[in-house]
Amino acid sequence: MKLLKKLPRSFKHCACAYAALAAIAMLSGGCAVTLPEASIVDFQKARELVDQGTFKLDRGKLEEAETSYKVALEIAPIAAAYDGLGCVAMTRKQYSEALSYFQLAMDTDPEYTEVLGNLALLYESRGDLATAMDYYKQALEDDPKNFQVRNNLAAFLSDSLGRGQSSELREASMRELKKAKALSEHPIIENNIQRLTGIIHE
Repeated sequence: MKLLKKLPRSFKHCACAYAALAAIAMLSGGCAVTLPEASIVDFQKARELVDQGTFKLDRGKLEEAETSYKVALEIAPIAAAYDGLGCVAMTRKQYSEALSYFQLAMDTDPEYTEVLGNLALLYESRGDLATAMDYYKQALEDDPKNFQVRNNLAAFLSDSLGRGQSSELREASMRELKKAKALSEHPIIENNIQRLTGIIHE
């Protein structure tokens, strides 16, 4: 029995950085900081479109999600929209395209760390398990509060059990699930804890 995964799509870094830049510009009399061509209002609208895209992606409406992300990028260049397009492509099993979008997300905003968990899932899907593990570790180093990545890492470790690995992985998987549950009471996490407990007792 496999554990369930959930793409980490909590896009929290996109508009915040530009709001901070605007505040610095106001405090310094508008001289010290030059904002990108898109205005704060543009970034807020793009953020709303990313949120809409994420809502649609969670419901399997890939075309609508893709459109929301693309329109967001027409309004303002935000990493979360590229990340969302990468998630759409990965869901469609278009792995090369997904990788390109995830790279654009990192290039657009090097501080946007949510993409790391998605890169871990991408490399896992492609069978590059060592690179996937590296991205899982990096994602948790950059954001130890990311319960989705912790859940996905637990599923990754649990899947390794099927590849003839030891009970140490089972224990590591359960530890990650418990950490994820401490951060969020998401039903997928609880379901995975029950599934893994069943596997342990078999």
